[in-house]
Amino acid sequence: MMNSDVEQSFHQGPWHASPAYRHLVQFYESEDYLLLMLSQFVTTTLENDEASIVVATGDHLTRLEQILQSNGLDVSAQKAAGQFTPLDTSKIMPQFMVAGQPDPELFRNLFGSLIAQTRAEWSSVRIFGEMVALTAELNYASATVDLEHLWNDLLEQQDFSLCCAYPINTFRDQETASMLRDICEQHSAVFPAESYSSLTSESERFREVALLQQKATQLEHELAERARYQQKLSDALDAERSARQDAESALQVREEFVSIAAHELKTPLTSLIGRAQLALKRLRTAGTDEPAKLDKLMESVVTQADKLSRLVGQLLDVSRLKGGKLSIDRVTVDMVDLIHDSIDSAYIGANSHTITVQTPETMVVEIDPIRMEQVIINLVNNAVKYSPPDSEVTISLDWPDGDSIELCVQDQGPGIPLANRPRIFDRFYQADKQGPSSGGMGLGLYISREIVELHGGDVLAEFPDRGGTRIVVRLPLSSASLASQAN
Repeated sequence: MMNSDVEQSFHQGPWHASPAYRHLVQFYESEDYLLLMLSQFVTTTLENDEASIVVATGDHLTRLEQILQSNGLDVSAQKAAGQFTPLDTSKIMPQFMVAGQPDPELFRNLFGSLIAQTRAEWSSVRIFGEMVALTAELNYASATVDLEHLWNDLLEQQDFSLCCAYPINTFRDQETASMLRDICEQHSAVFPAESYSSLTSESERFREVALLQQKATQLEHELAERARYQQKLSDALDAERSARQDAESALQVREEFVSIAAHELKTPLTSLIGRAQLALKRLRTAGTDEPAKLDKLMESVVTQADKLSRLVGQLLDVSRLKGGKLSIDRVTVDMVDLIHDSIDSAYIGANSHTITVQTPETMVVEIDPIRMEQVIINLVNNAVKYSPPDSEVTISLDWPDGDSIELCVQDQGPGIPLANRPRIFDRFYQADKQGPSSGGMGLGLYISREIVELHGGDVLAEFPDRGGTRIVVRLPLSSASLASQAN
């Protein structure tokens, strides 16, 4: 039975009273209101000797027939005569829906035939359907609008009228609000839900419209504010994620550094302490009877102390680079002399390697000699470290063009795996170690690149087909070097 409050609230001429609307839509808030309107729609249609086709859920069809019978209509007789045709959505929709979308051909064949058959017996056919409401409730926006399009196409081909109904609470957010606009555009008339339809005067309706406009404005403002807060939250989450990744990366770098530094600093320090203790013991017990052995011990002490000093120096340079405090002091020097002096200081004890130098007789440039010597020593040490014993390391210096000089250090080592080549100048990166002479903290190439860039130059790694690694340093020419080149 129908709720009496709903019956009392319905005062205006119902949409079913006029056949002028070919395709209308009714929104509703309660099912009682929907069934009241639907029962009046069917009653008026049958009383006017028109045919009524109702496509609704099984529950709505059952309740509708109960209302019609309570109003004195012989529903069974109307069905038998083909004047009243109830269709259960659960049985009818699978006949034309494919993968959640309406199939145009199946739809036309199904409803086109049904309408033509009914029109053969009755002069006018009026259809009520809530199939589209079911797809809308499932948020099938495209299926819902496509289904309305199919009804409109059929209306152009055959003579009938159609009423669709949607529960208004289906449209709760921005996405469904867009679907609501599309649905309204597909209908020739739109009827609001009962909270508006039940208003008894024009003045009440105007007030309600003003309140609805205010609510719409407020909602738009709230949605805009929510969008801003969501964007801020998203930005904050991105920043937090980035900060966490940076922290994790920094932590990983720190752990790698601690591990490498502990190992690399401990090795020469242990050797240094051991050699010094042994030398002291022999001095105390043997006097000066073993000068050759003591000389060798002290040479080892000096070698390990030098290695330790270089490792500590690299750490200090990294700290200066990070703080932006590493600077260069340019002076005019002969690059050829600097290369030979640097080789003499590089990698003490690497006499099994052949160092080949290919340079012009002289090349005067404006550079920081201390820092550039550090670059040359790092590159030579790196080449020796990763080259097999008794192999050749080649150092070349040239003017490739009129604007720069080029320093190259070529080794005959195994080269760098393709996947690791982009990391060759990263802090703490070390290639696979080759033999016991390998060591270091993976800072030499990193520091060298930074020093070269402070000079306005660049450094890159090449990997010849014949094997090995070739480090190329390019520096811009100064006025002094240009004068030297001209002479």
